[in-house]
Amino acid sequence: MPAITLTYFSEEIHGVKFGSGPRLLVALPGYNDRTANLEILEQVLGERFTVYAIDLPKHGNTHWNRESFSPADLNALVLSIMQLEQKQELSLLGHSLGARLLLSTMVQENLPVEEVILLAPDGLDTKGLQFVQLFPSWLRHLMCKLLANPDWLLTLARFARRLKLLPASISHFILVHLANRVRRERMCWYWDVLPNFPVSMKSLSAFLKSSDTAITIYLGERDKTVRTKSIQNLAAGLPRTRLYMIDQDHQMVNAKLNEQLH
Repeated sequence: MPAITLTYFSEEIHGVKFGSGPRLLVALPGYNDRTANLEILEQVLGERFTVYAIDLPKHGNTHWNRESFSPADLNALVLSIMQLEQKQELSLLGHSLGARLLLSTMVQENLPVEEVILLAPDGLDTKGLQFVQLFPSWLRHLMCKLLANPDWLLTLARFARRLKLLPASISHFILVHLANRVRRERMCWYWDVLPNFPVSMKSLSAFLKSSDTAITIYLGERDKTVRTKSIQNLAAGLPRTRLYMIDQDHQMVNAKLNEQLH
């Protein structure tokens, strides 16, 4: 698949382009994932869409040195893709964190979106770790300084996992995302930027009522990261929103998903 590079000020955003469909779709992978994960969906998306899948800041081959990241930044990137393809509207697809970033940007920046496909979306109701964004900035920075040498916490997490004292999702997060310096710095950076991307059900509902945008949500029956029941209830109150429960866990971007997307 052809690689693409988008320039935004001094930043370079890496991605891939695939499909030959008449509609434009911008896709974002989840946290700690790359655009390569989304390429597998060409089978189901390629005839309907021309797809631009881009690596998130601090992920893959994207070079992002700015201290922050906001909906205005993501909006500018999306608009540049629309200009390249000479399109007046587009569709969006996001997995996990990618879904949250796109959903928040769509509402805050009033993007001209035809359809949104959300795969195990973060932001609607995510277990455990979302509380960090409620902490003031100084406390988040202090936590990151304490995690600069996390051996004590990794040892504690392994011990707690063996004794089943922590939910599996929490111990897995600690052991994976604190494992090396690059991952720790990326996690702390996202702790800082995540509050820029809130997902308000009130604002989302108002956006949908004032537009023709349709939303399709896919949740995994075995997902331990998001609260599926809560999201089902939230989705029931949104206009033009469909929700499907599928035989997947949170990491649902795989070959099987080609058979499950509608």
